[in-house]
Amino acid sequence: MLQVELADPAITVHGWAPAMDKIGEYTLKLRKTPEEIKAERETLRARYGGNPKVQQMKYEKGTVIEHDSEDPETVYFLPGLWPRVKDWFETNKVEYEITADNRNPDIRPPIDFEAIKDVQFRATQDLALALIATSDCGIIATTTSYGKSFLIGVVCKAFPTLRILVCTSSTMVVSTLYEYLCKQIPGEVGILGGGKDTTNGKRVVVSTLKSITRIPKDGPQLVICDECLNRRLALDKESELLGHPNSGAISSQSRDRLSHS
Repeated sequence: MLQVELADPAITVHGWAPAMDKIGEYTLKLRKTPEEIKAERETLRARYGGNPKVQQMKYEKGTVIEHDSEDPETVYFLPGLWPRVKDWFETNKVEYEITADNRNPDIRPPIDFEAIKDVQFRATQDLALALIATSDCGIIATTTSYGKSFLIGVVCKAFPTLRILVCTSSTMVVSTLYEYLCKQIPGEVGILGGGKDTTNGKRVVVSTLKSITRIPKDGPQLVICDECLNRRLALDKESELLGHPNSGAISSQSRDRLSHS
């Protein structure tokens, strides 16, 4: 019988079989169609010659985030995947028992509707907020100009008791997000990266991925990774921040459909 431990950083399963690694599937679609990529490559060749590489999005299959190096039958995965794994166990009549539930309900507070009563949502943005509020982790993949920065600001308002980390790979985007959030929640936002550190006493921190390892591991209760074009990199950085194994994140990615785990 499998033994399951529920916790905020990760779900641990003892007795995991290799065949279970393929439970579920995450897919990150290409930002451009194969035809668009081919056309862009040919344009670059005509302009610069040689064989310039065009970076493509890759997909990742499976559920497991980390295997225990000393015990291959022990695995860790993101909390938001537990419903999917549980359904698979029950559908396939795999016996399991929950031996511990150490999840903290305080980091899953209800939305403070009073704080966002005057917010005017675009189509499906309210749905995205509802999904964030009811999931441990997930990816918000949207079209360009959907309003991801706006949604990040709404999340910071809707959960006024949570310590929130907003991170991205670009120093320029960090500065832009910082300036935007300072207008939305004045006095609550700090910045880390590019030689700046104004995080002391701030509830919301905007940081580059390279700098998040400088944030105390007991700091953020919600991690938002903006422009998450490489989810594996984001998860690895998240792991460095929150401790092994990985924790969950809410990520945003342009030019794709809306989805959430």
